[in-house]
Amino acid sequence: QKDWGARWSPDSQYIAFISQRSGFNEVWRIQPDGNGLQQLTRLGKDVSDIAWSPDGNQIACIIHHEGAFNLGLIDIPTEEVTYLRQGNGIYSHPNWSPQGNFLTVEFENPFLPPDIYKIKIPGGQATQLTQSNLPALAKNEMVMPEHLYYTSYDGLQIPALIYRPQKPNRAAIVTPHGGPRDQDGFGWD
Repeated sequence: QKDWGARWSPDSQYIAFISQRSGFNEVWRIQPDGNGLQQLTRLGKDVSDIAWSPDGNQIACIIHHEGAFNLGLIDIPTEEVTYLRQGNGIYSHPNWSPQGNFLTVEFENPFLPPDIYKIKIPGGQATQLTQSNLPALAKNEMVMPEHLYYTSYDGLQIPALIYRPQKPNRAAIVTPHGGPRDQDGFGWD
């Protein structure tokens, strides 16, 4: 098993971290003396980029699902996970405001290069704070990939993203990646 990404709670009573103990990268917490180990998420999906809210009642996280990296919130008392922002894109690096009324995150998708956004808490309303999509880039016609699975020789379902060009010419580019941690997603490339 692998554990990483330790983050102290604001009151220093707990340490939240990512662990592969369940078979997925899920969020756990433990007391600093090693007691009270508790699994906080049971999503059956990989979770990353955790950040405690200033009051210690929530943890912002990124939830990976079929190439999308969605922004979620873990309610500590109930262990309920809700999605703040989701869709074909990649959210990363959540950071709480000192008052806990918004998060800043990085977001990108196949149409937009990474930029910083302010995400209102509660509700998830997004406001773009930076502008990286230069006019020359914005003029280009970009393609949103499709998420699909293909079957391996042994029956294993392999996830993939396929970019279909506006004008097909029967050419293909295959970009395999290493695993199990590395993966492609709905990001800017």
